[in-house]
Amino acid sequence: MNQLIVKTFVEILRPNPMPFLAPTKDYLEVPSRDVEYVRRLDETKGAIGFMFFDRTTLTLDDGEVLSGELRNESKGYIFGRVKTMLEVGAMSEEELGMPPKAITDRMKEEGVERIVIMRDGNITPIKPEDEANIEFVEDSDIVLA
Repeated sequence: MNQLIVKTFVEILRPNPMPFLAPTKDYLEVPSRDVEYVRRLDETKGAIGFMFFDRTTLTLDDGEVLSGELRNESKGYIFGRVKTMLEVGAMSEEELGMPPKAITDRMKEEGVERIVIMRDGNITPIKPEDEANIEFVEDSDIVLA
């Protein structure tokens, strides 16, 4: 008898070793949309972020598995340490890898109040339009300089 099941997956984003190319993606079936569970997975070590989605699968009597389209996509989750302009200003050049004033000046130019220091060391501004689509997962694996 054919069996129809909805499964939950996580799409894991990893930095691309080739400059100027989009992050690479891995997919993993997970038991639920538990962010803390995904954060602790060995498969997410070194990842920059992830998102959840569901996919319907149909297993036919002969064992063939058919998969449907992605649906119920979650917002993106980015591993990082969120810092305000004041917090960045109080940090040292050694911690940031560049002068804090260079970062705070750029934040003022771009009109952003917060940045995220990602697992791969990149510093990315958090724009107001990002707030609805992205959640930041504080990560103890991130060591600032």
